[in-house]
Amino acid sequence: MRTWVRLQNQRTWAIAFVVAGILIYIILWVIPRPVQLSYASERTCVAWLTFLPGIQRTVPNTKFSVATEGGLRIGNFQLLSTRTCVAPIKSPDAGHVTVALAPFGGWLFQQRISVGIDAAPDVSLDSSKPIPVSRALQLTLSQSDKLYTYYVRVDKRMAQCDAVSGKALLSCNLAPLALLQGKQYQLEVLRAFKSDSPLVALKTTITTLTATTIVDGSVKGNDVVYAKPTELTFITDKPLKSVEATLTQQDATKVVATTTSVKDKTITVTLAAELLREKTYTLKISDLESVDGSSLVEPYVVTFSTSGGPKVTNVSVGQSGVATNARIAVTFDQSLSATQDIGKLVAISGVAAQITRSGNQIIYTLSGGLCTPFTLTIAKG
Repeated sequence: MRTWVRLQNQRTWAIAFVVAGILIYIILWVIPRPVQLSYASERTCVAWLTFLPGIQRTVPNTKFSVATEGGLRIGNFQLLSTRTCVAPIKSPDAGHVTVALAPFGGWLFQQRISVGIDAAPDVSLDSSKPIPVSRALQLTLSQSDKLYTYYVRVDKRMAQCDAVSGKALLSCNLAPLALLQGKQYQLEVLRAFKSDSPLVALKTTITTLTATTIVDGSVKGNDVVYAKPTELTFITDKPLKSVEATLTQQDATKVVATTTSVKDKTITVTLAAELLREKTYTLKISDLESVDGSSLVEPYVVTFSTSGGPKVTNVSVGQSGVATNARIAVTFDQSLSATQDIGKLVAISGVAAQITRSGNQIIYTLSGGLCTPFTLTIAKG
């Protein structure tokens, strides 16, 4: 009787061990572990301790690959891994896919994973406002996406978009699309998985900003500049952010030294030195960006020349018979600078005189003796 009870207990324990082993096997290697596919990374991982990961292979399927990572390595031999990761090898469709990893890709000891797949991220664009063609276009995704590559297309021209790190945004360089300012376009956003042909994710109508225009300037085309300006100024129809300007002298090899600044709608080109007399100059304004992101349709170019300086057109007295207290007016073809020191440029010899300036005239008021010869001198400058 005791022997039978002992055998019965051994048989019960054996059955219990078998049942427990089957349950453990079912839990570990039959029931798939759920994981939700993340579009924010190229692979989605789940914590799973795997011994001898080097012999594990993906059980053949056409949609996902399975691999292990992390764990314990002794030399070049990896004893165990701590994570099992899935990565799509084809464009994932919404739904569920079960994939597995097993020793040598066999049917025993399969690590089964049930991958839940949401629809690909939605793409949106606020097209209610005009967009600048000189800046990158930002698209909004419903979630970050590193699985797909995105493009924008207008007509037959395409430009690739880059993911903005840490945000569900795409930044698309519009330069390859060669969009014109102040125009309306049909824009398509395309999405492609690896080398697959891209599919349309969004269609919308966009309007580009109107161009910035230079409406006035201190010099205009073919002007003759009589003064000695220290700066050139230009006015635009929009507040400005940045601009570049280049001044060149005709038949000269070097660019004229200048500095350029902007304030509100004004461009100021400050000259490092006075412009040379009787020379032709060309000013080119380019790379202009307004606050709203618009730019010039094309570089603004103005050519002007400098005069040879004021020229004498009349002297109010002749060469003889001048009264001793005469007021002699020397008239020029242009107004004279009120800030220039004329004492260094005008002189009189032979008699005393008071020298003054008024508009476009130099006035000599004599205070001399009879029959005294005198000479008026006006130097260049």
